[in-house]
Amino acid sequence: MKRIFLTVLTLVILAVFLFPAEAGQSREEDAAKIDQLFLSWSKPDQPGAAVAVVRDGKPWIAKGFGMADLGRAIPIGPRTPLNIASLAKSFTAFAVLRLQEDGRLALDDEVRKHLPEFPDFGPRLTLRHLLFHTSGLRDWGELRRIAGESPDVPVTVPLVLKLVSGQRELNFAPGMEFAYCNAGYVLLAEIVSRASGRSFKDYLKTTVFSPLKMPAAFVRDDPGALPEGTALSYRRSREGRFEPVPDYEAAPGPGSLFLSAEDLGLWLAAVDSGTIVPENIRTQMRNPGKTSDGRDIPYAAGWIPDQTGGFPSLTHSGRWAGYQAYMIWIPERRFAAAVLINHSQADSSALCRRIAEIGLADAKPVAVAPPAPASSTGASLGAFAGRYWLGGEQLISVSEKDGRLLARFSGDIPREWAAESADTFVQPFLGARLRFFSAPGGRADRLTFMRLAETYAAERIPDESWTPADATEFCGRFKSPELAAEIEVKLGEKGLSLVYPRGSDLVLVPVAKDRFAGKDSMAKIVFARDAAGKVIEFRISYLGARNVRFTRS
Repeated sequence: MKRIFLTVLTLVILAVFLFPAEAGQSREEDAAKIDQLFLSWSKPDQPGAAVAVVRDGKPWIAKGFGMADLGRAIPIGPRTPLNIASLAKSFTAFAVLRLQEDGRLALDDEVRKHLPEFPDFGPRLTLRHLLFHTSGLRDWGELRRIAGESPDVPVTVPLVLKLVSGQRELNFAPGMEFAYCNAGYVLLAEIVSRASGRSFKDYLKTTVFSPLKMPAAFVRDDPGALPEGTALSYRRSREGRFEPVPDYEAAPGPGSLFLSAEDLGLWLAAVDSGTIVPENIRTQMRNPGKTSDGRDIPYAAGWIPDQTGGFPSLTHSGRWAGYQAYMIWIPERRFAAAVLINHSQADSSALCRRIAEIGLADAKPVAVAPPAPASSTGASLGAFAGRYWLGGEQLISVSEKDGRLLARFSGDIPREWAAESADTFVQPFLGARLRFFSAPGGRADRLTFMRLAETYAAERIPDESWTPADATEFCGRFKSPELAAEIEVKLGEKGLSLVYPRGSDLVLVPVAKDRFAGKDSMAKIVFARDAAGKVIEFRISYLGARNVRFTRS
């Protein structure tokens, strides 16, 4: 939920590759304006960006700015591959839908039909749940964080499958909620491999890279050295220098895909024009998924339904190591754009949307009347009032005033939320939704906060604050069979902490009785007691992994 500030620099010095474009002064002016956006990027001592723009189903612009490798003074050109992070999900979704067309699999197949060794969690878990992030699987990134694993350990498919398969519980029953999950796309890539009889890398090469003549594209399934000429990733140090950020991920499906500006332009053109992507697959890629009770979710097949310049669009963001990526597709205008960046102190989303603004400057969206707000009464709103724990020290205080629902986030002002349905409310300024879930008796006991593909679960907590009378009763060593990990809870100068030998300790801040927030994180830690009142276990939750149990050793 962070917004990174873009530092403005100076001077252009890099070679540019421009696809043949339709003649006309307006196109030339647009290209010049896009160049101006990156005017300050092309210096020999800073990382840079790759830009792709598609118009009328054809690649129009593919350019590089700045440096791919500072140590060897290699610039980013139109054919320099960069890690596209989560933009890879559109390729994985296409592969799954293509195999469904070929009769090799079906979205409603159970996962265990294709991965028989995968654990049976009880409720039916399908490929559709994986594709639309409604599986309820705990995600590998949060599981590694909870276990205290070193970030230097390479992320591979076997590692992810071992982590996810070791779990005994889900975040929620499949189909009941939407929660973005990279692990689900690792499973999909493995299923593509088994259903096609080829490695996922070879399947994409045969069905996408070769037909579209994508010169630099490659899938990384080995954590070894990157191919010569690949853009490395960087971050700015406290001293202001750019330093390399290691990329240890080699788990295809949700990421681990490297493309150049030229490659990405060819892909977006193929999606927009229908080249290699049949219309029925394009339709499926554009339509949002649904929960089990028929509600639309904020995710299509590898794309996020959005609005850009007043037009319906599909977007996706990506971030990994020091790489950032963003793409926009506006089918109604036959326009698409993407920005890839190889350093973390920039905002690929803002840059890509600015490119779209330039490309849509002469387009006038058709005004659509907003839907009439749903009605609600003060009495029904009262069932939602209370404190909800979003994560870490972030709380949401919900109240009812004069028949209006107000919600205040920690550190923010109260804001009014308009009823979209009986249990869902929208806040236009934040571009967000709150959906309440009622316990028996009608009083809400939890909610979800949703903004595009970000979804956070928040449970109701008591209104009164709390401080433990004896913090030592929480101390001790606790084990998790699911993670094969042990964590010590220790009392020190900063209070209670979870001790991580390979990283920084997580300081615990009391939120409510037996509930603690992880300071400077989104962690939630809830302790449980036996009948005698003795602390016997705790459960820790992050965004993608809820209620992971640790029992006292």
